[in-house]
Amino acid sequence: MKKLFTLLVLLAINAFSQSEISDTRLVNLLYQAEENPSVIRDARSLALELGYPLEIYTTSGQFITLAGIENNQPLYLALNNFSDPYSGGVTLQYAQIVQGYDLMGARINYGNGRITNRTLGYQTGSNQTTNLSGVAFLVNSGADQISLVSAVNGDIIESNFITDASLSTPKKAIMHPISNNLTVCDQLLDVVLHYDTLTGNALGTFAPAGGVDTSKMDNTRGHYFDAAGNLYVTCGAGSSINSVVKYDASGNYLGKFIQNAAGGMNSPFDIIFRANDVLTTNYGDGKILSFDFNGNSLSTLTSAMVRPQQINIGQGSNLIVADFGVGGGLRVTDSTGNQLLLLNIVTANRGAMQLSNGNYLTANGGGYYELNAQNQIVRTLIAGSSCQYVTPAGSLPPIPVELVSFAAAASGNAVELNWLTVTETNNMGFEIEKSTDGKNFSKIGFVNGNGTTTGYSFYKFSDLNPAAGVNYYRLKQIDFDGSFEYSNVTEADFEVISDFALANNYPNPFNPSTKISFTVPEQAKVKLEVFNAAGELVSVLADQEFAKGNYSITFDASNLSSGMYIYKMTAVSGNGKNFTGSGKMLLQK
Repeated sequence: MKKLFTLLVLLAINAFSQSEISDTRLVNLLYQAEENPSVIRDARSLALELGYPLEIYTTSGQFITLAGIENNQPLYLALNNFSDPYSGGVTLQYAQIVQGYDLMGARINYGNGRITNRTLGYQTGSNQTTNLSGVAFLVNSGADQISLVSAVNGDIIESNFITDASLSTPKKAIMHPISNNLTVCDQLLDVVLHYDTLTGNALGTFAPAGGVDTSKMDNTRGHYFDAAGNLYVTCGAGSSINSVVKYDASGNYLGKFIQNAAGGMNSPFDIIFRANDVLTTNYGDGKILSFDFNGNSLSTLTSAMVRPQQINIGQGSNLIVADFGVGGGLRVTDSTGNQLLLLNIVTANRGAMQLSNGNYLTANGGGYYELNAQNQIVRTLIAGSSCQYVTPAGSLPPIPVELVSFAAAASGNAVELNWLTVTETNNMGFEIEKSTDGKNFSKIGFVNGNGTTTGYSFYKFSDLNPAAGVNYYRLKQIDFDGSFEYSNVTEADFEVISDFALANNYPNPFNPSTKISFTVPEQAKVKLEVFNAAGELVSVLADQEFAKGNYSITFDASNLSSGMYIYKMTAVSGNGKNFTGSGKMLLQK
């Protein structure tokens, strides 16, 4: 069972003063948070309770993130340079942030999916109907989301490909080779979760089957599948400390694949399979270890690293390693572990892979970057958000299936269509057809295919003019010779949003939390407050700009006494449209 670090003592002049953090304290803080990030988890919980932000990125490029708890208040760290966290920073209380920083237009993450100016600091792709063949999954733990990025040039294709506020410290996202669902390893939840790759819908816990069981695995940092769909997970605490555990293709526990501390395993983070061996990274002592397919130790490829986290295979069978430690960076070695390159323009690296254009991607606690072999930052693709591993979808064995799945879902003012292929032969492209009765279809668009490929290909298309009610869609896949084949029909229910609305909370009565849902018909400033029966304000759940859409916010009353509470929503749109609504809810403990 994890130790809960609820107090992080940083070098500070007094409880409410801004203070330069010492180099030693900063390094210790960053190292500790990687191995057991419960200190950040506890700080996030407190910030959510108080209605404070989790991350802030200003229009002038300043990045402020949670560092811990001090004097029963969230403590924040403003980094001098988020691409090089070891360059120093200052610690602050939230009141000092409000007083000392210009937050106008800032991207502010309040948790539970509430992010203002969400795209600030993100460089996104330009064409929503682009063929997405050759992709990778970037874990953005700061925003509780998985981003879809290009494995060719690093472009962000879809920043919120999967969003799940229940994530705690997600590390790695990789596709299951049989179900094609996306799986996510979460370090503090002690599970591997899975999601429908096309819709993004959460499917719950994949492993351990049946839910959390820290007697099987604890402090999970990385995972991988073999061609048969068996799952391997690195662990860093409890009875599974310094081991790799194994599950079958359905998430049933099979035992330890690599025994505790076998081969010198010391705080393992990532794991990958090669043609003739299995590699793990040793965060504890800077090694890369090699094992056979029965989990027996073969060799130490290198001991010249500091704190390695993710490992991927690059061009020419080279190894691409994210070395988090001081003196580390993105390391490139040959297949036997001999270093070829050290790219340290970005530090405190968590994720690393090589692009097909020859450049490299890396991620750290401050963003996501493209680097060249000359140790230069080509682009900062995400600025000011805590990122983790970046894993190419093609790193899993391809499945001999063509169209794997096809889904549609309403999103804002549009219906988003997503589909996935695994192999294609002479595929010219897809006509997208739509119907409002499920019988009479007409063409609404076309997306180019990928010709002939054996890799994963993701496609997306936005229907910007959906009809009210149920919309039916199908794909007409067309070959270069003119032959074609229709997909199955999928549907999406589109609700026209025309007015503000505040729904009844659910559940009601509740203990200790309930959800309050509301609708915003156009861009508007929304405030959602909770009062006790005496009319005293007890919580501000939202006070920010919201785009058109439907929203749901969780009210946690763990620290409140039983009784009647009133929630009130006020909204003002840019067009001067006003709304006020309220409801009653009963807390029963």
